[in-house]
Amino acid sequence: MNEKYYALLLKDDGSETLEVFESESVRDAYVKALPEQRRLLSAEEAQNYTTSSTFDEPFWVNQDIKLKDNSDTEIVVSTDTLKRLYQSLKLKSKILKKVIETHESVLTTGFQTGNERAIALDMGTGELIDDQIGTPNQVEWYMDANYPGEVFAIHNHPSSTPFSPVDLHSFGIRKQVKCVSVQCHNGVVYTLRKTKNVNYIYTENTLQEALDNMRNNVKNKGKSRIEIGEKFVKLIADSMSWQFMKGE
Repeated sequence: MNEKYYALLLKDDGSETLEVFESESVRDAYVKALPEQRRLLSAEEAQNYTTSSTFDEPFWVNQDIKLKDNSDTEIVVSTDTLKRLYQSLKLKSKILKKVIETHESVLTTGFQTGNERAIALDMGTGELIDDQIGTPNQVEWYMDANYPGEVFAIHNHPSSTPFSPVDLHSFGIRKQVKCVSVQCHNGVVYTLRKTKNVNYIYTENTLQEALDNMRNNVKNKGKSRIEIGEKFVKLIADSMSWQFMKGE
C-alpha cells in the first residue's frame, strides 16, 4: 500500500478540509504555494478529520522564469513572487499556472521585438480573451464591455516603469478587469487589484480628474522615473480602493 501524505486547508468560511497526497514533494509544493491557508499534518493528526480531497496528479512545479534580454543579461522572475502577488485572488492552480506562463510570454515577446504585448485571460477558466502587440511605449487591448466573466490582464513594459496613466484609466473603466499586471523587463512585477470597496460610479466620475491632478502634484525632485511612477500609482490606487503591489 502506497504511503499517504497530508495537509490541512483552511477555507475562508472557517471550515477545514483534509487534503491527501500520493507524493510528499507534491504535498510540500501545495503548502509552499499557499502557506497562510495550508499546514502540514502527520498521519496521526489526519485521523481526526473526515472531509478530504485526494490529489493523485503531480502538482505543477514551475521553475523561475529565466530569459536573456538584448544585452545577454539573464532576467529572473521568481514564481514564488508571482504566487505571493496573486495569493489574494485565490486562483485555481491551473489558472495560476496559466498566469505565470503569460508573464513569460509577454516578457519573451518584449525581448524579441522591443514592444509591449497585452494578454487578457478569463479568471475562472483561463481562456484567452485578447492578445495584442503594440509599440515600445503602449499597447491597446480590446475588451467587450458585455463580457460576462472576470478578467485578468497582463502586459510588459520595456521601460520597466510602473503602470502608465493610460493603464490606470483602462483598468478603472473596465469593470470586468479585476486584476492587471505589468511585467517589467528588469524582472520587477507590478499588480493592481480591485477590492470589494470599489465604487464604480465614483471611479467613472473622478478617475480622469484624479489622474490629471496627481500628475501635476507628484513631486519629482531628485526622484527617478520609476520612483515617481510608483508614487503616482499608489496615490491613484489608494483613492480608488485598489490594491497596488510590487514584486521583485
